Amino acid sequence: MNSASAGPRPLEGIRVLDFTHVMAGPFSTNYLSQLGARVIKIESLGGDVFRYYGDDMTLKEAGMAAAFVGANAGKESVALDLTKPEAREIVRKLVAQADVLVENFRPGSIERLGFDYESCVGIKPDLIYCSISGFGQTGPMRDYPAIDNIVQAMSGLMSVSGQPDSDEPIRIGVPAVDTFAATTAALAILAAIVQRERFGGGQRIDVSMLDAALVFLYGTATPYLISGIVAQKTGNAGYSGSQAAGVFECSDGRLVSIGAVQDSQVHRLIDFVKHPDFTRERFGTMALRLESGPALAATLREVISTRTAAEWESELTAINVPCGVVRTVPEALELAQVAERGLLESAELDGLGRPDARILTSGFRFEHGGPRVSGGAPRLGEHTRATLIELGLSEAEVDALAEDHVIGLA
Repeated sequence: MNSASAGPRPLEGIRVLDFTHVMAGPFSTNYLSQLGARVIKIESLGGDVFRYYGDDMTLKEAGMAAAFVGANAGKESVALDLTKPEAREIVRKLVAQADVLVENFRPGSIERLGFDYESCVGIKPDLIYCSISGFGQTGPMRDYPAIDNIVQAMSGLMSVSGQPDSDEPIRIGVPAVDTFAATTAALAILAAIVQRERFGGGQRIDVSMLDAALVFLYGTATPYLISGIVAQKTGNAGYSGSQAAGVFECSDGRLVSIGAVQDSQVHRLIDFVKHPDFTRERFGTMALRLESGPALAATLREVISTRTAAEWESELTAINVPCGVVRTVPEALELAQVAERGLLESAELDGLGRPDARILTSGFRFEHGGPRVSGGAPRLGEHTRATLIELGLSEAEVDALAEDHVIGLA
């Protein structure tokens, strides 16, 4: 059964006040939205700058950049000028109704607006308040500015990426720190919601991108912490140390990644290819493979060059040897497996000439009442009027606030 099937979602009835922008913050509240929370995104009158990222000029000019749409689908947008006391009073009313508040300003910024943790729990004592920042709310690096690639560099992530014969650090080609910090924040918020339901009270959550990056580095940080072993670059071979793992060119010029890291996997690969130089006697144990190094790599390159990438993926998978074609992102997104898993949903961009646009969902499934995208991404200020009327303001009062540039209306 598809995870979006009938049934209440876990966070239905939970209200989230979202003071986030760009990547890590919006992606964290995206999880909450897909799980059923009502997420009210507070934006400046100019909007989240993420609205204007990317190369698609039509979407950028509409303030609906593709990355923004993906991280903010299903949310509501309320545009406010928080330098004005009337706007701050609106936020105080929203805080009083909120279950969760999420912000990802630099430490100290939201305090200057009057919505720091202490001020907000004074309004709503059982509020769950989550701050996401580059280095956390404490420590000597607290006030350092940070974006994903800076934390990739500072955390050591770049130092272990790339080929072993190169000294050049390599940034992972996606905003991995932003994404993992966002996932960490969503996990922490969910834990705090459960904690409040079971024991009462709110919670203050402090998520650091640097902390998250180091946890992301678990596989390389732990050997150092326990054994003093400093991780080295392993390129495409991975950390098993086996040269029977890596990326190889096939007869059609495409590449495959092979992960024969266990003796049993290597034995099955040897038995399948039946190559005179690729034998158990030469390469059948990890010790032999580590000793042979370049000879094994050269032999495998010769072996793998005899079939197409699609043939290797099919044939090695059939004998339980990990193998996959190196695909582009578009090729991966169009896999039948992705369609069957229901990982993509409509982005609802019909009015912008993108009727077939899609976005990614949360990446996991429930038997019933699972995560799903509740609607399209909001236009800037699309929900300002409805939200203020819900708070008790009249149509005339909303119009007057708009006239005074206290609020923004779509």
